[in-house]
Order: sequence, then structure tokens, then C-alpha cells
Amino acid sequence: MAVDQTTTAGTSVTAVAVTANNLLLEFVGMPGNQPASYDNTVFLWQEPQIIPYAMPPLASQAIPINAESGTVDIGNLELVMQPYTAGYAVGPEVTNVCSWVSIAPDGTVTTTFQTSLQLFSLSAQMVSVQYETPAGCQPRAYGHWIGFWEGPSASHIIPPIASVQIAANNSRGNITLEVPNLLSGKACSVGYFMGQKQTTLAASCTFYL
Repeated sequence: MAVDQTTTAGTSVTAVAVTANNLLLEFVGMPGNQPASYDNTVFLWQEPQIIPYAMPPLASQAIPINAESGTVDIGNLELVMQPYTAGYAVGPEVTNVCSWVSIAPDGTVTTTFQTSLQLFSLSAQMVSVQYETPAGCQPRAYGHWIGFWEGPSASHIIPPIASVQIAANNSRGNITLEVPNLLSGKACSVGYFMGQKQTTLAASCTFYL
């Protein structure tokens, strides 16, 4: 099938101010996200450019506002001249982390990452997408899944008309959904979820037939 246009969306985080005792992060989330209501959380580790899933974080902070973008402050820290990584989770668990920012010992941002979803192939009843999550992520073990909607966006609240669990524990890969007959002239959307709850929407891909 022919695709006229494809757009993607994701969740990003970066550091805007770093002191010995505070870390101010700026986030931009998915359309319709309600961070406070959906238990979005930021976590901090003394590790460079990786989410150490098996290691307890040094600190965490729930997002206190229901806005698709904004800032959050992790306070009461005792940062030293070491690299740190802060992860943004679309839920209350480390396994919900979808994006991260790495901070150098001098306090500057070195690298950022965000979970992504792209259209890979398409037929009248099958949609294949390519996803990438943080290195070390185990999508199957963490309950990640893909949902499909007819319409211009994936949703935190409207049930998808098709869905499939991620079947592998690789941080990146391809997955195929069986969908209703696709018709030209429609917008369709696929969303990536970082946990069993639909509120953990982290990335999406919309295509126009």
C-alpha cells in the first residue's frame, strides 16, 4: 500500500541546570500525556550514558504537573565530579524509562536518547514497525507492547483496535500487527507502550494512506 506521509512523536528529556544539590530537567512528552496523573517519574544514577536497570537509583522524583512539557527538579542531592544519567519514565517504575540524558562531570549535557517508533512495512492487513528503546531494556520482561488506531494519534485512554506484546528482550527490533482492512484516505497511528498500562505511551508513528 502507498503511504503519503509519515510523522513520528516521542518523549524527550534534557538537563537545563546542574548544581551540587539540584538537577533541573526539562521534558517534552506525548500529546495527551498527564504526567502527574499517570505517575511519570524521573530517576538519577551515577552512570554514564546508560540506564542501569538492576541498580537502585540515587534519587527519584514524581512529575508534579499535568502538562505535556515542563520542568522537574530533583533536589537534596550531593553530586560529585562524576558522570550521571537521568531517565524519564512514563510510569512509576524504572522499567518505564523511555528517554534519558547523560551529564558529564563538569555538569554539561553530553548525550540524550528517546524511545522511537517508525513504520517499517505495510500491507492491507499487516503493519510492521521498527522500535528502539534504551540499551539494556528488556521489552518482553517489562510488559511493553504496541497498539494500533485508525486516526491521527495514538491514545493514552481510547482502547486500540489492535495490539501485540513485544515478544523479545532486545532493546530494538521489528514487530508486526494484524490490523483491520486499511483503506486509502485514512490516517492510522501506532503507539509504543513502556508497561502494561495504556498510560505508559512513549512514542508513536502516524501514517496517511
